[in-house]
Amino acid sequence: MMKALQLTKELEASLPILSLTNVPIPTAIPGFALVKIQYSCINPSDRFNSVGGFPKTTFPRIPGRDYSGTVIDLKNESDAIRSKWIGKTVYGTGGSEFGFKMDGPHAQYCLIPE
Repeated sequence: MMKALQLTKELEASLPILSLTNVPIPTAIPGFALVKIQYSCINPSDRFNSVGGFPKTTFPRIPGRDYSGTVIDLKNESDAIRSKWIGKTVYGTGGSEFGFKMDGPHAQYCLIPE
């Protein structure tokens, strides 16, 4: 289990509720790296999302877009690619889906698109 900030919504018309919760650590899947998050910042879009400002957000959702961390697992058929990335420090932002339609990095671990 890992700690994560999570947005939930009881009714479609209600505002999201932000809480600190325990959720399962994601499992690496093809096309994504499992990253142990070291830093994630709260930017204006995260704040706006937490008060229901983005109707495209699906719930429950771990918010966040910007991150840095260490790759701990990568599902890739190439052992050379896996060995190149495991243990590497990475950073970035998630674009238009991260924190809205897929879980973002306001958690201890996050799936990051390769």
